Amino acid sequence: MEIYYIFYTLGPEILITRPMTHRSLMISSLSVNGVPFAGAVPTAPSLVGLLLFALVVAVGIYRHEPPLPQTAVWGLFPWIVAGSSLRILASVVQYPPYLRPLFATPWAYLTTIVIAGLVWLSILVFATSRREVSTAHYYIGTMGTGATVAVWIALVPHLGELSLSRILVYLVLLSVTFLASIGITISVGLWSVNVVQYAVITGGFVIFGALVRGTATVANIVINGPAAHTTVSAEVHDVAATILQYGWVNLDGTFLWTWLLLIAYVGVAILIASRVAPYASTRPRAVHTVLGIVGGVGVVTGFNDFVLVVVG
Repeated sequence: MEIYYIFYTLGPEILITRPMTHRSLMISSLSVNGVPFAGAVPTAPSLVGLLLFALVVAVGIYRHEPPLPQTAVWGLFPWIVAGSSLRILASVVQYPPYLRPLFATPWAYLTTIVIAGLVWLSILVFATSRREVSTAHYYIGTMGTGATVAVWIALVPHLGELSLSRILVYLVLLSVTFLASIGITISVGLWSVNVVQYAVITGGFVIFGALVRGTATVANIVINGPAAHTTVSAEVHDVAATILQYGWVNLDGTFLWTWLLLIAYVGVAILIASRVAPYASTRPRAVHTVLGIVGGVGVVTGFNDFVLVVVG
């Protein structure tokens, strides 16, 4: 009797069902980047409070119906970085017991996003002009950047030389990834005008999230070994091995596998952006929200791999 499982490609937006083999059982979706999922969801009053508070903030923002320009997605990006930074800090500093669950994976990211949402809701409630409301994401992004800097000031003294060198390498990769996502987004516009016309920023954010996810996965596996394989990377690795086995290309195995993985992630991102973008002409808020969530999933999962690379 065949057993089936569902695994992620770019995030929960694309689900693929495959027959489960003995090898895939070891790296199935029962784990997130090698960490048992059951262990990532501890039961604690602080988590219940966080979820309830997140719901209240989300409802409050929804009731105010704020403007949602494309640039809003980048206002949340510094808070995602802050979440990963707090996750790293949790590995070297002892948080109080009642706060510890809030800064474990994946709750650290939700914690910082809720804080960003609270800032947004405060601006909506206390704003004295329409201009303050329409530019709220700039304030949110600036405060997120300040929060990230503050966390890193506290974090750097606790990191060893190896961790700091890994961070510097990853910052270079992140910069290259950002520039590559710009180039790819512009290239997509050559054959899908809707992406550039209606969703150039949010569509680019989806592509950026895919590249972050792909490069972080590769870095994690290179440093921590095959045990760090995700389900998707393991499947792509098998495809690369098959290509090399039949001699279809004459390339280094790691080189081929890396590029196939990046192409797979970016291909899915381009497909999503190009299919969803046309609807932005009639429902811009819904489209930008969907693309922002998809891109955010890629960035969050990528930064989670980044955390695993840094802490080793």
